[in-house]
Amino acid sequence: MGKFSLKHAPINVRRFGETTADFAAAILTAGVGGAVYWPRGVYEFEDHDDDGVGLTQLSGQRWYGDGRGATILRLSASTSAIIAAINTADFAEDYSIEDMTIDGNRDAITPATDLYGTFYLVWGPRGGKRGAYRNLRLSNSWGRTLQTSKESAAEYAENVRVDGVHVVNAGTKGISATRTKGAKITNCSSEVNPYAAADHPGGTDAGSGSCFEANAALDVSISGCRGKQIGAVPAPGIRFVNGSAGKAFDNTIDDASYLGFIQNCNDVEFFSSTGRNIRGNGFFIGDSDVGQPADTCKRVRVHHNKIIDPSGAYVLIRANKPGYDAFVETFIHDNDFIKTATGAPTHGIYNGGVEAPATGGECIVHQWRNNFVGSIPNQLSGPAAATIQPDPDHGWEIIEQSSVASVEHTGTTAETTIKAIAVKGGRVGAKGRLRILAHWSYDNNANSKITRVRFGGSQVTAATNTTSAQQRLEVEIGNRDSLSQQIVSIPGLSSGFGVTATAVLELAIDTSVDQTIALTAQLAVATDKIRLRSYSVEGFYEI
Repeated sequence: MGKFSLKHAPINVRRFGETTADFAAAILTAGVGGAVYWPRGVYEFEDHDDDGVGLTQLSGQRWYGDGRGATILRLSASTSAIIAAINTADFAEDYSIEDMTIDGNRDAITPATDLYGTFYLVWGPRGGKRGAYRNLRLSNSWGRTLQTSKESAAEYAENVRVDGVHVVNAGTKGISATRTKGAKITNCSSEVNPYAAADHPGGTDAGSGSCFEANAALDVSISGCRGKQIGAVPAPGIRFVNGSAGKAFDNTIDDASYLGFIQNCNDVEFFSSTGRNIRGNGFFIGDSDVGQPADTCKRVRVHHNKIIDPSGAYVLIRANKPGYDAFVETFIHDNDFIKTATGAPTHGIYNGGVEAPATGGECIVHQWRNNFVGSIPNQLSGPAAATIQPDPDHGWEIIEQSSVASVEHTGTTAETTIKAIAVKGGRVGAKGRLRILAHWSYDNNANSKITRVRFGGSQVTAATNTTSAQQRLEVEIGNRDSLSQQIVSIPGLSSGFGVTATAVLELAIDTSVDQTIALTAQLAVATDKIRLRSYSVEGFYEI
């Protein structure tokens, strides 16, 4: 326990009394920025003022007890329509809850309605900053157990730390970084037991829970955690949904419906984790969440994980966002996919491709150095199995090429695109490269015949040809540790090699979104002729 000035001396809740109103009075007395001490004992509380909340933590407050086994805050059995047991005031800063148990008293409460999305044992603040939850036992929640912010909020909570939190018997979700930026969830455990339709008068099956989750969140990491599903209602181990830039590593998930569930989420990395006795697919990767604004699931990297005996596929990929061109892009490598003598997986890596109700799109899967142990059926399969590509990280891969000559170009002196090649967003990575080769033939005379390469509308190189008959052009574009900064190999030299007095060419093309490479020709005399004989565009992916 830290030292406090007299002005900020901790408030001992026990000295105020033993009712919910007494606890609330102690919290108000501590005030903004104060400390609230819950000594050893059991504190039963309820919604005493009919606002749907049991107790509300103020901004800057530190709540702490004498340890998980010593200090217990328990929701009263008389409460049935409460929304949040513990709520932190919106826009709170520098708040924490530490060293206690918070018990939702699930077995003693009959909820009035379906509580999947309407009950929170611990509910973080809308737009909060620098929150912490440490050394807690959160048990017996009917609905969501620990949620770091409000899912419908316009503002994100920021820089929330969840460390050493142990969730037991969660009714839907265990620990959820929701509408939060920069959350870190470390050294936690989460046991989820989602309720079924018969469990409450509302009569609606919760349908799903999750041990750990990043929901509509940015830059969330989940590491060193353990998760387990008990009961029959499905619950993924770790979910990333409707956000971006997440990481999960060094985690262990048992008995859940997935080790990893990644949906409508770009730039997720999932690695060095173990899934045992998975009741469905080891991983699901897709963009199909209904009613959400994101319509892609790109740059998802799954590597160095171990999955033992799932009942479905080790990895299932599908693009079927309703009403959108659906795009999924994932990189799966260096995983151990293990089937024991008693295991019964259905597939290895299964690419479902683009499916209705999507209107079009693409489902790109790269896989390499995965270790399939045991007799795993259909290692690389699915309707789009042909698009399961090899290693893009350790060599060049052709994006598009042709050796069929174009139609002869003549009759105009305007710059004309002879061939446009699409480069999908994220195709080359922050340290990746593009290499463009083009072979042209043209009339051998003194008139100028200009060949150009444009990328994202910007000129990359231009070569003026006169008394010659053909040209081979090569140019490379390299990202400079950024998806939106490039350097170009010596423009103006058709070979791409050599020396020149031309200044270094730098570009600022956003390669996280789709771009176009255009091979163009321009004649000085309209009666001259030029033809693109062959071309290739290669990509080298590196993060």
